[in-house]
Amino acid sequence: MKDKKYHYVYKTTNLINGKYYIGVHSSSRVDDGYLGSGTALVKALQKHGEENFKREILEFVDTAEEKWVAEIRYVTLEVVKDPNSYNQAPGGRNWIAAMKRTNDPNLSDHQSKAGRSGAKSYLASMTEEERRGWHSKGGKISAMKTVANKTGIHSDSSKEKKKIAVSAAIKGTIELWHPDAPETVTNRNSQDYMSGWSVRVKPDSDRYKDLLAQGYVQRQSVSDIVRGK
Repeated sequence: MKDKKYHYVYKTTNLINGKYYIGVHSSSRVDDGYLGSGTALVKALQKHGEENFKREILEFVDTAEEKWVAEIRYVTLEVVKDPNSYNQAPGGRNWIAAMKRTNDPNLSDHQSKAGRSGAKSYLASMTEEERRGWHSKGGKISAMKTVANKTGIHSDSSKEKKKIAVSAAIKGTIELWHPDAPETVTNRNSQDYMSGWSVRVKPDSDRYKDLLAQGYVQRQSVSDIVRGK
């Protein structure tokens, strides 16, 4: 397999109605004919035909990781809301985190639909006998959870053990912050903190280097200041 030496942000435009899609791509050839894989875009390609779409490159970047940071700059919430856009979520590697980060009003609806769709697909794959067994186990599990809660699974001692386990897990790690995270948010307990804004990694790991390449930064937190760091 050839190395993918080209990494870029592109824009695909429907020549019939002017609607567009912005995405990122890595390839060994610039002219590989790739138009995009967004759900709405794919449906439009099937409806109008690929010959009625044009792709233009908006920006080249040096690495595959950098393209995700570039996508954050190009595919903003404004682009998602644009009625002429095929984009359905803000840019970035993890688009669910991007939806949370930008307070996308469609997030709740998406998660609800995804849950219902997944449950329906799972049930549809079962035989009638398996379905009856599944419902039966579900009832037993709910009952077991009720008993467990009443017998102290959420007791103070249990919470303390969990706290110790979490402390051990993050020992020796560094918290890196997403480039979109406001500088005023320096702690996960902050009222304005959103999922996906920070991640803890070990400083000697490849993951740490990858995140730095994506634009993540380390910042002093309120808890560090209190401890005199």
